[in-house]
Amino acid sequence: MNWLGDLGQQATRQLVHGAAGGDPVLAAGLTEKAVALRAQLWGDAPSVLEDLLVRRVVNGWLTVHLLELELTVRAPADLKAREHLDKALTRAQNRFAEAARELARVRALSAPARVTQVTVAEPVAALSAG
Repeated sequence: MNWLGDLGQQATRQLVHGAAGGDPVLAAGLTEKAVALRAQLWGDAPSVLEDLLVRRVVNGWLTVHLLELELTVRAPADLKAREHLDKALTRAQNRFAEAARELARVRALSAPARVTQVTVAEPVAALSAG
């Protein structure tokens, strides 16, 4: 029952439902894609913050593509409504890109510092030859 309090997951479900438009096959396909995308982005042992940002990226991806479909497949005939939809798509794209950048930034900050140690020594055979 943990999913009941997971608003990010609820948003994903609503986005899939809206994008599918009542088509259960499309809903299943979109759900599968969202789950796969989340798994790919999740990585090994993500922090709580990374988990939240991954959900934000997935939901941003769904939102952008839902609005792109609306604009291309069911574009409003009214110019003002079409411009409004285009602005919504631009805002969604900006939020999606910001979530992806923030996820990358958090991961870069949490990555352990890598120190390379180089040991320089002469082989023993070279020392005895001299």
